[in-house]
Parts: sequence; structure tokens; C-alpha cells
Amino acid sequence: MCDHRVADVMVRQVVSAGRDTSFRDLVTALLDHRVPAVPVVDPAGRPIGLVTAADVAAKSEFHGGADRLPALGGPRHRSRWRKAGARTAGELMTAPAPTIAADAPLHEALRRLADAKSAQLCVVDQEARLVGLMSHRDVLSALLRPDADIQAEAEAAAPAGIAVRVADGVVTLTGTVGLRSVAEQAVRRAQCVRGAVAVTDELDFSFDDLTAHAL
Repeated sequence: MCDHRVADVMVRQVVSAGRDTSFRDLVTALLDHRVPAVPVVDPAGRPIGLVTAADVAAKSEFHGGADRLPALGGPRHRSRWRKAGARTAGELMTAPAPTIAADAPLHEALRRLADAKSAQLCVVDQEARLVGLMSHRDVLSALLRPDADIQAEAEAAAPAGIAVRVADGVVTLTGTVGLRSVAEQAVRRAQCVRGAVAVTDELDFSFDDLTAHAL
């Protein structure tokens, strides 16, 4: 089983804001730190909301709230219109904050991101305090992991008798093992190596224990 965790890829240096942080300070944080969102936290450091660049842009979209809300506007349209008049993070943020535990499986976080309205997740510790921020972009960096690092991890996970080579992130396994189940397990382990783009299975085995058990 792959055991990558959210903590393996999250951004740890997170710029956060308080409920009373001003609109201008939020814009400054987004621009100066080149971040897609600023978590809003309570005095204990627990995320209570999230301010994104899209939230801030509503100020210009509706001219600070001077524009009238179109009668046919949907819920998301009305939400942006309300944000146009915001002066503080508490008025501007989308709440509640989308959160996930730092020790949660990485695949769970990615599914949350794929299904959620927000493109970021606030990562929290066991006391629900903010410890990081995660987006799809943070996962992309793992896909550029050096071949040498991928090979070292894949070799450490491979059973004896299996040779490993890596080129452009593609792991190739060669050699002969005793059982088919061992060969298939080796492929699964290689697929779980962080940064592996694909696995080419060139393994042979002496005995097909999987078919034998089925009989």
C-alpha cells in the first residue's frame, strides 16, 4: 500500500490572517508572498476561513458593492457581490475553512481537492491548529523528483533479485523471482514510490502461486 501523507507535500511556511486583518493587508499578503490563498485563523491558530485571490477580486467585479445585484444571479454570484463590500478578512473569507489532517493519506486530500469548491486545503495538527496549506501544485513538484532519488527508494523497496533502473521518472523492473505474487508486489511498491511516473514490468517468476491458489 502507498503510505504518502499530506505532510509530505504541504507548504509549511503559511501566511495567515486574523478575522480583523484589513482588506489592503490581505491583498499585500497575496501579492508579496505569491500565494493563491490566505487562511484566516482564530486566536488559537485554528483555521476558520480562507481568503482567495478570487474573493479579493470581487471588490473590482462589483465596484466595491456599488453595482446592484442582478435579479437572476445565482448563489455564487450573490456571494461574490456580498464580498465586494468587505473591509476585513472576517467579512471576505469563505467559511468554514476546508481542512485536512497533516497525517491524512495523500490520496484522500487529492480527492477532496478534486471534489471541493476550494483549490486549497488548510492542513491542521491534532489540536486543529494550522500547520500548512496544500493544493494540486504542491503535488506536482514530487513528479519532478530526480531519477537518482526515485531509483534509491525503488531499490530499497524491491525484493532480492530484482534490478531497478529509472529514466525520466519511469521505473523499469527486471529479474526473476520465485513467485508471481512477489513480482506483482514489487510492481505495486514501485508504483508507490514518490515521483514515479510509471512502472515497466519486465519481471519473470518461477511459479504462479496466484493461479495455483485459485485452483
